[in-house]
Amino acid sequence: MALAALLGGLPYALLRFGHLPTSGPAFTQLLASFTSIDDGSVLLTVLSLVGWIAWAVFALSTVLELAALLAGVRIRRLPMLGGSRRLASTLLGALILFGSPVAQAANPAQAATASALPQAGTGAARTHQTPAVPAAATVGPAHTVAGTETLWDIAEQHLGAGQRWKEIAQANEGAVMADGQVFDAGQALQPGWVLALPTTATSATATTPAALPTPPHAPSAAPAATPGAGGMLGADHVDVTAATVPVPPAAAQVTVRQGDSLWSIAKARLGDPARYPQIAHLNHLKNPNLILPGWILKLPHAKPPAAQAPHRQTRPTAPVPHQTAPAPSHTPGPAASRPHASSPAQQGAGGLTTHSPAPTTSRPADPRIPAATPAPSQHHAAPTTPAPHTTGHAGAGLAPHSPAATPGSASRPPADPRQPAESASPATPAPSAAGRAQVKAHSDTRVVEAAAAGGVLAASVLLLLGSRRLVQQRRRRHKQRIPMPDGPLGDFEQQMRVAEQPLMEVELVDRALRTLAAHLKQAGRPLPEIAAAVLSAHGVELRLAEPAPPLPPFRAVDGDLGHWLCPPRSTEILAAAEARELPAPYPALVSIGHTEDTGDPVLVDLEALGILQLDGDQDQVHEVLLALAVELAASQLTDGIGVVVTGTGSELQEPFAHLTHYATSAPAIAELAVHASFQRDALAASPHASLREARLEAVGADAFTPTVLLSGAALGSTDAAQLAAMVSEQPRSAVAVVASADPALQVAGTWILPAEPDAAFDLPGLDIPVVLQRLEPDAYAKLLALLETAARTDDVPAPSWAQPESARPAAPQPFPHGSAEAGNGGIDPIPVGDLDTRNAPSASQGEDDDSFAVSPPAAPTLPDAADAEAAASPGAVSQQPDEAEPEGPIGRAAHLSLAHNSPVPQADQDAARHILTALQQPVPDSPHPTVLLLGPVEVAGARGTVEPGRTRALTETAAWMVLNPGLTFQAMDEAVSPGRRVTAGTRNTTISKLRRWLGTTEATDDQPAQPYLPPITGGAYALGPLVSCDWMLFQELYQQGMHRSGEAEDLALARALALVRGRPFAGIDPARYAWAEPVIQEMVSSVLDVAHELAVRRLEAGDYRTAAAAATKGLGALPDAELLFQDLFRIHAASGDSEGLHRAMLRLNAINEQLGVDPQEETVELLEELLHGRRRASA
Repeated sequence: MALAALLGGLPYALLRFGHLPTSGPAFTQLLASFTSIDDGSVLLTVLSLVGWIAWAVFALSTVLELAALLAGVRIRRLPMLGGSRRLASTLLGALILFGSPVAQAANPAQAATASALPQAGTGAARTHQTPAVPAAATVGPAHTVAGTETLWDIAEQHLGAGQRWKEIAQANEGAVMADGQVFDAGQALQPGWVLALPTTATSATATTPAALPTPPHAPSAAPAATPGAGGMLGADHVDVTAATVPVPPAAAQVTVRQGDSLWSIAKARLGDPARYPQIAHLNHLKNPNLILPGWILKLPHAKPPAAQAPHRQTRPTAPVPHQTAPAPSHTPGPAASRPHASSPAQQGAGGLTTHSPAPTTSRPADPRIPAATPAPSQHHAAPTTPAPHTTGHAGAGLAPHSPAATPGSASRPPADPRQPAESASPATPAPSAAGRAQVKAHSDTRVVEAAAAGGVLAASVLLLLGSRRLVQQRRRRHKQRIPMPDGPLGDFEQQMRVAEQPLMEVELVDRALRTLAAHLKQAGRPLPEIAAAVLSAHGVELRLAEPAPPLPPFRAVDGDLGHWLCPPRSTEILAAAEARELPAPYPALVSIGHTEDTGDPVLVDLEALGILQLDGDQDQVHEVLLALAVELAASQLTDGIGVVVTGTGSELQEPFAHLTHYATSAPAIAELAVHASFQRDALAASPHASLREARLEAVGADAFTPTVLLSGAALGSTDAAQLAAMVSEQPRSAVAVVASADPALQVAGTWILPAEPDAAFDLPGLDIPVVLQRLEPDAYAKLLALLETAARTDDVPAPSWAQPESARPAAPQPFPHGSAEAGNGGIDPIPVGDLDTRNAPSASQGEDDDSFAVSPPAAPTLPDAADAEAAASPGAVSQQPDEAEPEGPIGRAAHLSLAHNSPVPQADQDAARHILTALQQPVPDSPHPTVLLLGPVEVAGARGTVEPGRTRALTETAAWMVLNPGLTFQAMDEAVSPGRRVTAGTRNTTISKLRRWLGTTEATDDQPAQPYLPPITGGAYALGPLVSCDWMLFQELYQQGMHRSGEAEDLALARALALVRGRPFAGIDPARYAWAEPVIQEMVSSVLDVAHELAVRRLEAGDYRTAAAAATKGLGALPDAELLFQDLFRIHAASGDSEGLHRAMLRLNAINEQLGVDPQEETVELLEELLHGRRRASA
């Protein structure tokens, strides 16, 4: 009635009683109307106009909500429509609930549902409706899939019409098949699957909208519930069944109101929010996260009987590295406490779990509060080690590297305590490998939604991982590998790459703000206070606390001086090098979450807020604090910031040296007090009036960097009052506090935000609906393990493909540190007296011994093809040594001795010329398509056509297929399209376009033309045998040349290096290739090994030019490889090229300064010997 009155009655009343002018009045008439005596007509006209505008707004909101309801999607929040859309949503929901006779007769819990977000803090709850879902037909007989049957075929056979295939799909949706795969109508049926069929061939009878089909594998009276517990890369799937949720008899009822959720109802009416599954079960709710205002729900007793009383369980603290986990019992532990505990094979990153048979536990499971870890029991099986993760590696020749594979690891527990332990219970069978891939792909949609909450956090962590792996590559010994995550930890990193905000967008924020600071300084204006920043597809949006005229690279949005925008392709942004010369203007800018509708990261300036309070229980607050701590410590936006954490996150001190942890609040408050006092004294001694003004100065700005206290420890009233006084004292110091909500901690402008998972709220004073980001325990533990793996200083053996034939399959043992091979690839430093200096220029007077203190020069001059060819000719190298040391061990970079007055024979000129030519000669084009990976990723030699704009996507698919031949579509979907549900139609279109692009072979008299991508048979995806790959050829040449020495072997290594066109996978789209990181690191290691081996061999032969060319080629793959710089130092010294030696030293010094690392001890010792020996010889 209300909806009809508003949509129909209001315009009728306006038409009947309102007054609208028949034509637009002139300006003079309008002015006269408002300046003369009104007889009531002007007022009636204004009221009529207002009424029509209000009706139009409400009608538009109703249309939008109805469209969203019918399409099952959320429509982006539109400015100024929030209230009218909420009213329309409520009325439409009531219409659906009470307008249908069937719905009125049904249980309220079976009506159409809408998601209700709890009201908390100052944010406004938002309600989004979901469309009605038709019920499936009653499940009856079964059918066993045979051959290549489709749902259409089965529907024709059993239901009489292929068009009724959807009934079969609905009856089986979500069911786990015999091979462990989850049924999905978009995927191909597998022989042997048993599908449930409707009981009759007639159309299914109409039922209530929310009477969702019950999966065949679930108990008929126990619909599955899926309460979303938001968090970075986290997801929860709960089955509310009679076996898992004991429900006492109903004692009362409650009417659902706007903003209610089962969690809030259970908390308010039952005293324990963890009992919400009982309400869901009692009312037969399919999804406890979706309820509508007006529903009448039954409630269980406020205090259940003792035999059924659920225990409020407390989330354990995140595991500390190097702890040993107890053996699991039948009750889930911390990693498995969320309902549906799963084995590692079933569990994705960040706690992502898959549907499996219900666990046999008698306690209700709470997705927000995992059960405490049970005491270990000797009667239960010990955890088993997860199977190595091989997806995406097989074709690349990669062997899995365990992050815990260090000497002596045999004495460690069989499973990493930070990883989920595999259940020993037979009640939860582990699916097959194909089933795991299918299950994981089935859950990826939830991963994307949760991952958006931590896009900037993920990008910051991955950037840190990349820089630390560069350091690991520099330390790596010859023919060894850096440790890389695998198994669940590798999956977690891949999902982080899916979740991350593209690095270029994070860099856009950084450069745009530094550019703004430069323009503000030139204009003599202080930094504006940022209320919030949103990183959207439109660019960087700033919401200011006070309106101000924008300066480049920002502009006002629609003339709003409080809303600035910097477009992503702005030409006014400073170059990266120029921007980094300026201090970060907002070093406490951190993402707190993402917009509810579009998933855009939302950042706030903690320094400007002063105090941010989080309203929630301790576990929820700690999850948010941990996410803030990691991002503040890792982000490139937070230069020099101090991070102090109390009560949680003690493990973060190891990966982040600049983060301080205290168990209690007192020492942290004392540190903040010292920091605040220091800044006030520094500000008083400066000519600046405020911190923001002082921060614009390039010199001295370091004294005004913020310190942020993330308080997870309890604050007493005295502590809270002291912090509040410290933050509010004038002049302001750069201190900020994030803590649990506490009235004693509030100051003017304090924000109080809800910390509940998935709670959406509007930022105070801003029309920006936000969901907080968080790090749940599983994600936090895996993130710590990733950082620990990237910080390891040991090496792991190379994969089997890189081993000599005689050494397979046993892997070589790593050399102990301290041996000749341990820091310099097996080359001992050149003895001082052994350096040939007969043609070396004398050192300039006053030359500083500390060669690493000079300023960085331009890039060194490297040998080009013409110079290299000339150098290989007879007589090109002056004064070659006359005599060589005996050859070292085969396959190793042998000990080099260039004794003074003990020359080696002149290099064989023909061999030198052949090897140098092979190294620098372009690789001949193949007559067939070639996938190029050792540099920018390309598909060369394709014979077909490709649509504009599809090249990048098809190239990634081709790259994955060539590295992973014979894997299934589930594995391909998981790798190439993570986080997205790929239908069979979409996949088939992609494969068809790739086949058309690659083309066909040339037809001959004996053989017709064949496609380079053959038809997919047996579910295995693979390119044709004529399609080649530079990485596969590199591996063959590596095997030919690495393990023996001689001219033919050196030629093989040179040809392998000739394939390298730069860093592997260079220039890839940041949004793609999330699967490629392990392959990239393996390629980089292999290229460096070949470059180093060939450089050492040619140096031993006196072929300095080829040796230098080999080292230079390797530096193209990893420009900061210190091992190759050591090779260059020796080459320049042996050839008497002091200028080249000096250039190489300066270049390495510049790289080390950019990375923020010191040179290795071996490098320093080598240079000391080379330079001191040269000086003594010249003296």
